[in-house]
Amino acid sequence: MAARLSAPQILAGLRHAGWRWRQRLGLPGLVALALALAAALLLAAGLARLATLADEQARLQQALRSAGQPRPAPAPTAAGLAASQLERLPPLAQRPDDIAQLMAAMRTRGLQDMPTRYRVLEARSPGIERLEITLEGRQGYEAWRALIVDLLNRLPNAAISGASWARSEIESDQSEARLGIVLYHRRAP
Repeated sequence: MAARLSAPQILAGLRHAGWRWRQRLGLPGLVALALALAAALLLAAGLARLATLADEQARLQQALRSAGQPRPAPAPTAAGLAASQLERLPPLAQRPDDIAQLMAAMRTRGLQDMPTRYRVLEARSPGIERLEITLEGRQGYEAWRALIVDLLNRLPNAAISGASWARSEIESDQSEARLGIVLYHRRAP
């Protein structure tokens, strides 16, 4: 069983421990140890204050951001997304210009004498008008490929609905081709 120490005994023990440290480190060593302990205490207090300041700064910046900006817009609905996509399509009045661009691309590639069929497709979506153009003819594959590249680069509202090629002879440069193109336009509201 440990005996209880009195206050004078504790003080005597501390004096004795201090004397031993003084003997080992000397007076300059004790001063350096005291300064190191004081620096550690100041650093701990400074870090705690710095963390408090960082939290306060983040809170104030958040308050400034929320006060300076309008409230975020509500998430877009499916109808809103569809309307924004519909606005990206050219108006129906531009259809003749788009057909003229297609014909110019066909002339450039030597495909102007091909039989061409036009057909307005039934409306699947409100506000969208679709025109299917089918080209058929006998020409080299490169001319058809160049026409497709030209068309898709000039008309972002065009899509290829079908393409097929067939050669009657393997050595022949000519191929029987059929190309389906759909032009999408926005109807006036």
